[in-house]
Amino acid sequence: MRLPWDEWEASNQEIEKVASKFIFANCYDSQKACIVLQAQQEDFFYAQYQVTET
Repeated sequence: MRLPWDEWEASNQEIEKVASKFIFANCYDSQKACIVLQAQQEDFFYAQYQVTET
């Protein structure tokens, strides 16, 4: 079963800031959370700048 928010990509910076605060407030290891958030952000920007030939 897929959940609606599983596919939703938030591009609003206000939402991303609140989500980051929530993650850091509820995580056990803030260094690991930081690494995961940075990796997701890099993947997001990489996907935006990819160019495919048609």
